[in-house]
Amino acid sequence: MDWDVEPTAFSEFVTIETGTATNLLYSSDNGFETANPLGSRSEILFTGEAVDSGPSDHGALFDFGTATLVVQKPNRLLAPSAKALAGLVPGAIPTRLDHFLCYKVHSSSRFAWRG
Repeated sequence: MDWDVEPTAFSEFVTIETGTATNLLYSSDNGFETANPLGSRSEILFTGEAVDSGPSDHGALFDFGTATLVVQKPNRLLAPSAKALAGLVPGAIPTRLDHFLCYKVHSSSRFAWRG
């Protein structure tokens, strides 16, 4: 993924935090590489993690491994919050966003699990 976001297109700062991701096999700031998992891997300034790397014309490349997904009957439903859907107050320019704000939703008795 190559960012190129105005007003600083071609001169971005990139942060990649991999945390405890166990299925992340490779990460770098080369947003120009192919998304093909069998393709080449390279970096522009870094591989792995970095905070506010730049300025440079770069992006992000992630190569994920596979895992077993165990699906169970859910005991709750999480829905995006109004804040996540509506964005921030007009005029605010955030440096980092949490796109995964959720609220617990209690189901009514008229909905049944069809597992």
